[in-house]
Amino acid sequence: MSEKESFLKRFKFPSKSSKEYLPADLPTDFFQEEEEKNVSVLFAQRLKEAGGEFYFAQTLEELSVALSVFLVREKIKTLYCTNEILLSLFNNQEFNILNDKDNLENNEATITECEFLCARTGTVVMSSFLSTGRRAIFANDILIVIAQTSQVVADIYDAIDALMMKYRKNTPSLITFVTGPSRTADIEKQLVLGAHGAKRLVVFLYE
Repeated sequence: MSEKESFLKRFKFPSKSSKEYLPADLPTDFFQEEEEKNVSVLFAQRLKEAGGEFYFAQTLEELSVALSVFLVREKIKTLYCTNEILLSLFNNQEFNILNDKDNLENNEATITECEFLCARTGTVVMSSFLSTGRRAIFANDILIVIAQTSQVVADIYDAIDALMMKYRKNTPSLITFVTGPSRTADIEKQLVLGAHGAKRLVVFLYE
């Protein structure tokens, strides 16, 4: 086997276990500590490490209260949301819920569902099949994601497999992986938040 073939074999696309992605020289217990943790707890830890914000609720009722408290505390009144289930969380009329895609920039925040959450990297998986479509994910300074614990998977490879199973041959035209707030240091190596998307990523997880 040539040196090139030997190198590429280390990154062979696996069929099942994410451990098959690991280079051969890494220890076999590389993921052991993480795999023993609850995936929801691990996701919360990784999301915070990436600069995101995390909140947990056990029921939809708790979620509705937690979301309202967050919006009031942050003084957010204008929201973009088109998901009927998420809209049902807003019993309070003090929030102005908009769904006009032509005026996305007039909203303070976007609230959306997601496809999956990847625990190992704290990543939110989005697609063009979500109610927000393509543009709304990147349109406002604050992106609020609502997800269930059943949507948390171990890593990105599990999310890809789950997406393929969910949509089969009807794959979304856009699949986006969001890990923390949008940031770049391309210009004079100065960190800038919100360069390509939201300055804040907030995830509400419920049972």
